Amino acid sequence: MNMLAYAAPKPMSFLQRGLGIAHLQGLRLGKQTYRQMLESLPSLRDCHITYSSEKFPETFLPGDDIAPSEDPLLFFDMWNFPVDTEWFDHAVKKALCSGLPLYVYARYDDGERPALVKLPAVRDGAGGEQETARLTAPAGCFADLRDVVSVLRLFSNAFSLRFFNVLEVSRTGYFRKFSADKAKIAAEYAFLSAVPEAVRPWFPHVGELVRNTAGASYEIEIIPSLDVGKSLLNGVFDNETTCAALLRQLESYLAACPKKRITTQEYRQAAAKAFLDKTRERAGAVCKLPVCGSLDRICELFRLPSFRDFAEAYCRALERDIRTAPEQELVFSHGDLFFSNILFNPLSGGIKLVDPRGLNAGDVASGFLPAWYDLAKLSHSFLGGYDLIAYDLAEVRLRPDLTPGLHIPSLPGLLRLRNCFLNRLPAWKIPLRRLRLYEGSLFLSMLPLHADSPARMACQLVRAVELYEYAVKGNEERGYN
Repeated sequence: MNMLAYAAPKPMSFLQRGLGIAHLQGLRLGKQTYRQMLESLPSLRDCHITYSSEKFPETFLPGDDIAPSEDPLLFFDMWNFPVDTEWFDHAVKKALCSGLPLYVYARYDDGERPALVKLPAVRDGAGGEQETARLTAPAGCFADLRDVVSVLRLFSNAFSLRFFNVLEVSRTGYFRKFSADKAKIAAEYAFLSAVPEAVRPWFPHVGELVRNTAGASYEIEIIPSLDVGKSLLNGVFDNETTCAALLRQLESYLAACPKKRITTQEYRQAAAKAFLDKTRERAGAVCKLPVCGSLDRICELFRLPSFRDFAEAYCRALERDIRTAPEQELVFSHGDLFFSNILFNPLSGGIKLVDPRGLNAGDVASGFLPAWYDLAKLSHSFLGGYDLIAYDLAEVRLRPDLTPGLHIPSLPGLLRLRNCFLNRLPAWKIPLRRLRLYEGSLFLSMLPLHADSPARMACQLVRAVELYEYAVKGNEERGYN
């Protein structure tokens, strides 16, 4: 049987400082860990896998004094993250088929490094020198997890080869973010260029905006921090101090956001545009999707006639709240303030905000929204579990009364983050039921953006129904879990 041994993490890497992980195989990339991702490769499914921390692959040379084995031995240095898993899987298959010692090298800008070493099984009576085979991976096949920039690119692009080139190093200290969606990139750039001085410390610097026939791109400062969602997955918030540091920074940012005084009627119009109009438009888009029939069946389990009827009932509840809203103030808003857009440094406790909603060039006024918007977005993550739904970690389960409920796994720090967020609501003078009403509308409006995953859509619909029953019907049991 084949054995795959992984080299131990080297001390004080960026990943250890930023996430505090002890072993690379436990690094969480979403639903899977790094180890699980590797073990899902066809070439490794039948391997017996052991973990070794005593030697690194480059120390294993033909003739080394190692324990004899009746099976081939494979040693993989996990610092070489296989971005191109197809090439890596093929290389492992070649290694297992070969009777020769095989060395697979990862190619980087500064040279080549051993990534995979295969030693043949020990055979009685085998003598003489053996020829050694060698493979060199194409450039870009591996990402170096010892390199801060490579780690940031991988995390920002969900460790996917398809998106690995969306962020490129532009010049020292800057990424270049590219998209074929020119309008979206231009709107993000316009927002980041127009951030008011009062909140500029919470945003990265931007360089130049470039448009061409393929799309548009802008330079953005490299921030050596990972987002709150990925940090949560990897246990960063498993202590009260770290959770409190994040909430303090968010509280300071929200307090510093410039405000604009308006009339009550103007506020209600702005709130209707931000919440009500968007929810109705997105719900209408969902009704045209083939998956809508499945969403209808979920609604029926709640004794709701259909998805369309539920969405309209939710919009009526929003409309009632907006019609009586007493607020007379708009706030400069990020517009998409959830975990994945908040970079967090656990050492300093500092945050930087990325990927804003955007605005039209020169139209700074469109960056002002009801304060409820960013607060509902935060609640979307802290209380609603949106990021964990996006990572496919949540699932719909039937409750004892046979109605669907959303189940979210217990992650280290998740409950602490929720409690820290709830403890700050009195200072923000926000009634929890009203906040969660607006939060639920965000789950509805996100549905068509997840049309590629019916499972995620189901989770978000169930969460929206739970919040409707809590905020509108007063069902305490369905507040959050």
